[in-house]
Amino acid sequence: MSDAQEVILERTETGSEVSYRVTYEGDASSFGWLIVVPGTVTGVLDSSEARFDALRVATDPRIEVWSPSGSDDGGGGSSGCGCRGGDKGLVMSSADEAGRDLSAGSDNSVSVEAEGFAGPYVYTVLTADDTSALQDWLDEAGFDLGGTASTLDLYVEEGGFSFVAVSLAPDEALTPDGGRTLPPITVATDSDDLRFPARMALTGEPEWVRTVVWVEGPTRATVADGWREEMGSDLDADDQDPSEFYTEYLQSMARDEPLYLQVFSNEVDGVWVTRFDTFAARGVHTADVIFDFADDEDTNRLFISAVEPSGAWLLIPLLGLGWGLRRRPC
Repeated sequence: MSDAQEVILERTETGSEVSYRVTYEGDASSFGWLIVVPGTVTGVLDSSEARFDALRVATDPRIEVWSPSGSDDGGGGSSGCGCRGGDKGLVMSSADEAGRDLSAGSDNSVSVEAEGFAGPYVYTVLTADDTSALQDWLDEAGFDLGGTASTLDLYVEEGGFSFVAVSLAPDEALTPDGGRTLPPITVATDSDDLRFPARMALTGEPEWVRTVVWVEGPTRATVADGWREEMGSDLDADDQDPSEFYTEYLQSMARDEPLYLQVFSNEVDGVWVTRFDTFAARGVHTADVIFDFADDEDTNRLFISAVEPSGAWLLIPLLGLGWGLRRRPC
């Protein structure tokens, strides 16, 4: 059961790429995951852990700690990002290249366009014009989508989407406390639509879904359709643990409406990066979120002010958030 996900969206010369890294809870000897993307898939690639980590460090909200003692301990978080990663080998074969008949469904309403390996994942690229046939294929392949299966009908009816079924076997079936973060994966398509398929969470199991989206491009990105966007401003956590405060703040914003908070927009290693955060209730995932680029280069960064307590904060990271501390005397 995945309730936390990180996403990188970017346009390319031939369309767009979306990179995912998810965290899931629950013990399992194998993991299956269905990725919905617009357009025709042109590649499934092994992505870079370092890229996600560097983007997170560069764009995390910064905490300004006001110490009642009057001491200034200095400190501060790093904002550098060497986030392009190494070579991402394309491992993809079409049905023709493989010399196999990969058609599925008795009426050919589901087609297997490609299959292969990307890092630790085994993947199959599917297109479909019938939801029942797609569901039958996934069932036979061992994918248990649960209630999410009903959401597939929305994408099949609209048309123009591809479905990437990926699976892997974790090294250990037992999941540690806090969940297990899977290796990232990238899907390239011929569509320049910067879309995150949020509707897939509408009928999923988690009551709340934590999502971080980075959009890379020439200027500041913005939410163009589907969800609402709010600009992040300075927040005051008072003496509450900043991590807990931020979690509750995001949940309060997206409890009843689909909303992303823009928490960062600036250049990172020569590439303009805009970051959006949400911790949204399951019921608000009624539309996909569409991103596009604004005409301006306005910068933005979220700061959280807090009064340092006598005891230590837990500062529990949410999806690996690395908080940058900067202490100031009162």
